[in-house]
Amino acid sequence: MKKLFQIPLLFLVFCLVNFKTLAQNTIIYVVRHAEKETTNPADRDPGLSLVGKQRAEALGKALKKEKVAAVFSTAFQRTQQTAAPVSQKFNLTTTSYDPRKPAQLAETIKKEYSGKTVLIVGHSNTVTGVVEALGGISPVEQISESEYDYLFRVMIKENGEVETNVKRYGKSAGLSSER
Repeated sequence: MKKLFQIPLLFLVFCLVNFKTLAQNTIIYVVRHAEKETTNPADRDPGLSLVGKQRAEALGKALKKEKVAAVFSTAFQRTQQTAAPVSQKFNLTTTSYDPRKPAQLAETIKKEYSGKTVLIVGHSNTVTGVVEALGGISPVEQISESEYDYLFRVMIKENGEVETNVKRYGKSAGLSSER
C-alpha cells in the first residue's frame, strides 16, 4: 500500500520540477561590440583595440554569475571578439546572426531559449532594434559612435510581459546605474 502512494507522489514531484523549469523568465543581454581598432580606416572588419579587449573581458566579468545558454553575434571580428570571453566562460560556440533581421533573431531566442539566459552582441545602429524586436522598449534612444558601455537587459517574463533596463559596464563607464 505504501508503494502505491510513492509512485503518484514521485510523479507529482517530477511534474512540479518540470513545470518550474518551463515557467522561468527568459533573460537576454544585448550589447554593442567593444572598442574597435581604428589604425586603418580602410579596414571594414577591424578587430578590437586593447581598450576593446579589456571591455570584452569586463563583459565576461559582468555576466559571470549568469548561466548563459547561448551567445549570438554578427559575423564581424569586433562582435565575435566581444562575445568571446562569455562564450569561453560557458564553453559555448558563438552563433552568427544577420543584424538586418532582428525579428528573426528574436523569434529564434523566444522559441529555442525560453527560460534561459542569452547574450547578443551587435552594433551601435542595431542594438536598440534588437531590444525592440524582443518586445522591449529601449531606455536609450540612440547609441553614439563613441558609446561602447551599455549593457541592456531584456527580461521576458513567464506571463509574456517584457521588462527592459540598461546599465553601464567596463572602464570609463562611470558608476553602474539603472536607467
